[in-house]
Amino acid sequence: MEKYRQVVYAEFDNQLLDQSTYNIRYFDMRSEQVTILKYMATNLGLCTLPTSENKILAGLFFLTAAQLHEQNTGIYLMEDIDSLLQSFRESELPATRAEFENRAILFQLLNDFRRFIQTKKIFYEEYAAEIKTKK
Repeated sequence: MEKYRQVVYAEFDNQLLDQSTYNIRYFDMRSEQVTILKYMATNLGLCTLPTSENKILAGLFFLTAAQLHEQNTGIYLMEDIDSLLQSFRESELPATRAEFENRAILFQLLNDFRRFIQTKKIFYEEYAAEIKTKK
């Protein structure tokens, strides 16, 4: 990551006219997302019970992998995540300790995932506002 940070800053320093901080801010946003993904990866290894919630969350991860690219603002993904969070809140409570622990990890994963997408959404909202003020 440090190598890429150096490249982004060198490119910024080499711009003579209309210096845009887009690449720097995009890199910073992605760096923050990498940190969130590290937490998520740790928690993924702790989900051991096969549940319907696991499958739904896995499907959402798969959908995100297919959709998330530089130009995707994350708005629709946030709606999907919020819908799934609401579904988790309304679903039947776990019956055993193991189910409870698994659900807690899934809930943490979903909240981290929401933060992951929220980071991108905020980036694009700020970038869009910056573009508007330049016009």
